[in-house]
Amino acid sequence: MNNAQIKRLEPFLARIGNKSKLFLYLLADGYKADEIRKLTGKDLKKIIGNESTPSLVADIFSDYAEEISDLNNYAFLNPGERKYSVSDIINVLKRALISQKTQVKGAEEFRSYIKKGQG
Repeated sequence: MNNAQIKRLEPFLARIGNKSKLFLYLLADGYKADEIRKLTGKDLKKIIGNESTPSLVADIFSDYAEEISDLNNYAFLNPGERKYSVSDIINVLKRALISQKTQVKGAEEFRSYIKKGQG
């Protein structure tokens, strides 16, 4: 993602937790909710840990990484150690869209909206 795309994403990241911020970043970056829920800690570290990752996202991941006890386990688990469902991830997106009072509906439109931020 380029700087203009990150600027478009930033308002959606306000007042939500790091896990939710990572969901929104990954959705905007082209990952499907079902792919996100299956990521392991190692997978997430590989995605976020490359040089092209925006510093904002790297900082969010750095804070969240402390919560991942086992990099071989799923990266996103509920407090009860249950893997997040597709609905859980989409609900995070819906709440973010409502909080920003946007006309965007769904993950594909959200991705397109963010990607319009051309550098």
